[in-house]
Amino acid sequence: MPKLLILLLLFSPPIWAEGTLAIPDIGSSADSSLSLREEQELGSQFMRHTWGQANLIDDPEIEAYIQALGEQLVSHLDDSPYRYTFFVVNSAQINAFAVPGGYIGINAGLIIAADNESELASVLAHEIAHVSQRHISRSIEGSSGASFITIASILAAIALSSQGGDASLAALSIGVATGQQSRINYTRTHEKEADRIGIQLLAGANYDPQGMVNFFEKLHQNNRYYESGMPEILMTHPVTLSRISDAKNRAAQYSQKGVADKATFQYFRAKVRVFNSNKKQQLERESRALFNQHPLPELTYQLALLENNNGKALQAEKRLRQLIADQGEHPWLTIALADSLQRQQKNSLALQRYQQALQVYPDNKGLTLGYAELLLKQRSINEAATLLKAYLRTHHQPTPKVYQLYAQAEDQLGHAVESSAALAEYFHLRGQSMVAVQHLENAIKAAGDDPYRLPALIQRRDEIKEIVLAEQAGN
Repeated sequence: MPKLLILLLLFSPPIWAEGTLAIPDIGSSADSSLSLREEQELGSQFMRHTWGQANLIDDPEIEAYIQALGEQLVSHLDDSPYRYTFFVVNSAQINAFAVPGGYIGINAGLIIAADNESELASVLAHEIAHVSQRHISRSIEGSSGASFITIASILAAIALSSQGGDASLAALSIGVATGQQSRINYTRTHEKEADRIGIQLLAGANYDPQGMVNFFEKLHQNNRYYESGMPEILMTHPVTLSRISDAKNRAAQYSQKGVADKATFQYFRAKVRVFNSNKKQQLERESRALFNQHPLPELTYQLALLENNNGKALQAEKRLRQLIADQGEHPWLTIALADSLQRQQKNSLALQRYQQALQVYPDNKGLTLGYAELLLKQRSINEAATLLKAYLRTHHQPTPKVYQLYAQAEDQLGHAVESSAALAEYFHLRGQSMVAVQHLENAIKAAGDDPYRLPALIQRRDEIKEIVLAEQAGN
């Protein structure tokens, strides 16, 4: 649906990210609004293409943290028909975006820019409000299909934006201005509504509502360098002095100042910074210099991650053992220490660390998947398969990596049906649905006449086939 393609591109803050996600054709221009089911289908399709094309941070700890933070805010909505999914895009640009159906992406650059958890939560709360109030669906009312010129200009903008530079802004500005802007009913009223609901969510979840104000002021400070040259149409989340003032007045209505930052936020931000760096040797030197001046726990952790990455696992091990002695046990520190031990071939010690930590944090995603990977390396295949199967049974939105590990375990056990079925889900989540269908065909063949497994496999194959056909019809 070209009109939705435009809206999805516009539903992001005014600082544009490199490597803009390639968004597929998503429906018919005959519809004037989206049903809840259509929103969910659109979001699911978007997410599959996102896993297949975008540079997401595929790390269990980071995924679990951002998901938990988002769900904590969502729990304070009066009612929601969506299952929200939150994910981190490995881009240094300050950006966040919402997609119908409850899919919310946050760039690494935005996380690094947040000084505290309340600031990060304020961005998530704002995007949650956009989804919960169905702003995208409401925005397309009365619009019609885009011309071929408009579609071509948007596709060109996507291609150019992946290379950075201002050309993508110009292409998108011209294409939208000449083809669709007069038909898009996206107003600043939506932003005010998202701010109002976002502040309510922050306060309800015991975060400091002032966090939204503080982050707005950061964005405004950045945006003022662009205002003279950036087209108004691209300012889809305009941060004006008036908007900052409104947010201040709303935040002042709440007396609480929010909970103190948890150590996990600091470790989360440090790990995101390491993931986002393409010059890790330089970042290690800079981190060491900062650590020598301010030996904070998060800098200690960041430096240990970099030492692990840069071939200094023994140094990282010593640093992490001291940090644990000083700060106490923490799942993120355990995982980093287990990584140090594995890099030194101390796998038995790493297994012990995982086993001890899982007794305290039995549902921790990072610990579970890290332990499962190590079990596979140690040839404890049955234990790994049992662990991963239980995880898949209790988590409604597993990421591709979980299915990949489970498929590996079942394959090593010689269970062709389970392995092929898991690989199908892995490829389907990564946007390769035709490959997923083929793996399901393999699973069906391997199942033979099994009356218990065959019907479910056939049903799943047919479901994914329908999705493939629908996507092909929309292209």
